[in-house]
Amino acid sequence: MSSIFTLASLALLTLGYVAGYHGIIYIGEDMFTATLYMLILLAGMAIGMEVQSIKESGRSILIGSLMALSVILSGIASGLMLSRLFGIDARIASAIGAASGWYSLVGPMVSSIDPIYGVSSFIANILREILHIILYPVLSRCCSTAAVSLGGATTMDTGLPVIALYGRREDPVIALIQGGLITLTAPIILTYILYL
Repeated sequence: MSSIFTLASLALLTLGYVAGYHGIIYIGEDMFTATLYMLILLAGMAIGMEVQSIKESGRSILIGSLMALSVILSGIASGLMLSRLFGIDARIASAIGAASGWYSLVGPMVSSIDPIYGVSSFIANILREILHIILYPVLSRCCSTAAVSLGGATTMDTGLPVIALYGRREDPVIALIQGGLITLTAPIILTYILYL
């Protein structure tokens, strides 16, 4: 069943890309945002119905907070290692890693320093979101909670329905906490890395 859902999702994504590229269907930004908010609301309702106790919620909040910290720190560390390997400016490389999937933030910020790396940071972080959505159904079979970290900041919005569908009962709460904390802190961290 999960493979059928994954294939159907990829087929719909491809169909949407082709339709949008050729101008067959246009969904304005307001419609897209409203649809996204509706999906987040529905995922939140599903999570609320699943969470049984305060103790369970507290544990999920702690795990989500620790995962957010580890995602940001490992992103910065990976960026610094890759900067040495490929000779990229350490500030830019660590910012790309610290963005944790938030492509619409890091792309313009890095572009203000170097447009080529701005495009690279956008692509790298959008690929993170896409790979999370594609790989989570498979990885959730062996390590669903750990696999939440792959989505970074996107686990509180576009990745949340996939996590709610394939993860364990507490994984959506962990994903919301992780994504929310990364979303709150990423603008501050990226500003510090790139401009200070």
